[in-house]
Amino acid sequence: MKFEQLPPEFQAQAIAQGATPKKGPLAKLLGPGRRKYRNVPTVIGGHRFDSRHEAEVWLALCATYGAKNVIRQVSLPIGEKRIRPDFLIIRQHFPDGTFRAEFADAKGMITQEWKAKSNHLTDKHGLKIRLITKGKG
Repeated sequence: MKFEQLPPEFQAQAIAQGATPKKGPLAKLLGPGRRKYRNVPTVIGGHRFDSRHEAEVWLALCATYGAKNVIRQVSLPIGEKRIRPDFLIIRQHFPDGTFRAEFADAKGMITQEWKAKSNHLTDKHGLKIRLITKGKG
């Protein structure tokens, strides 16, 4: 059934749960850009973030570790797919040029796909991604 075919009370309920009609008067009322997980893209200092939460986490990490030690959007191959944690945090530099670091991801909504990729990364490569959810670290 198409969104437009739903009775008005069900359309309102679907909208409250994040559904976005693609056509018709409701699409015009809601306007473009309504997102599946209700994230709001944010720009800080010329850096674009997928959500306010990710931007807030980046600011907190930069305050703690220094901006030069927080690298954004590192892409890691896992089998035939990739996972892209939001941050690589360099925690300690050594005289020989090596460093100790961790991956972190700011998430408001944890998807099954993210869980599967994260588990694969841990199982096959021994790498963990610290999950930073709203209100937690």
